[in-house]
Amino acid sequence: MPEPTPQKTHNSLLKNTREAKGLTLDIVHEATKIPLDALKAIEEGYSVRMLTPFYYRGFLKIYAEFLGLDPVEVLSIYEVQRPKPALPAGRPVTAPSPRFDGSTGSPLGQSKRSHEMMEAAWEFFRQIFSPKNRSMMVRGTGIALALFVVLKVGGCAVNVFKKHPAIKPAVASRLVAPKPQTIRAQSNGAKVTLAVRIPRNTWIRVKADDKVVFQGRMKKGTVESWSAQEQVEISGKNINELDLEVNGRHIGPLGGSERGAKRVVITKEGLTVRK
Repeated sequence: MPEPTPQKTHNSLLKNTREAKGLTLDIVHEATKIPLDALKAIEEGYSVRMLTPFYYRGFLKIYAEFLGLDPVEVLSIYEVQRPKPALPAGRPVTAPSPRFDGSTGSPLGQSKRSHEMMEAAWEFFRQIFSPKNRSMMVRGTGIALALFVVLKVGGCAVNVFKKHPAIKPAVASRLVAPKPQTIRAQSNGAKVTLAVRIPRNTWIRVKADDKVVFQGRMKKGTVESWSAQEQVEISGKNINELDLEVNGRHIGPLGGSERGAKRVVITKEGLTVRK
């Protein structure tokens, strides 16, 4: 849109001051970031589309402060003689948009709000990290560290006692000493007999009267039997899962309660589990 003819009666305080200081509009633009079109319009006394009431006052204040003038005095002079923007023929006159009232919707409003927020944040952190508060924080950190060390050391001590039951009194260990479990299965003959069905692949060793009669890996589903004059001993892995028949009586698997069983001894009296 073409710019209207400048008003000759407009005050030229800003322009005269700038020229007296030997400054060009480009220098003012680079320093203040005010658009060149706006600077020319302010100095020459005409308006352009960007010079809404809010921008006009904001640019005047920034320009005045840059030149070392009193912003209040400049605002009073330029507000009185402020030119009205020229409108194309036939275009209706409308009221200024309410969004340029200094709210955060405009760039200057956003800048002002950001500046205020930064100042508030700086004051907040300055109060937090004051000498008094720093001293309190140091003491609090020391207390927290001491509590952490105490709890850590205490936890390590508890774990040591859990992992080393031998530290407990000898009387307590005697009281909880496990006893072998015996399952009655009387022999009806002169010999001791044991029959085993293997539920899954496993390794076992069998002794008859203290002599090894079998040692090796047995496949799932295998059924074997052994006999002796006095006793038969079977040991190996997963002893609690073996399907047992002792002295002609079907015992079945020992079950989960004997998960830690290492060997089973069969005599004429029955079966005894050894841990």
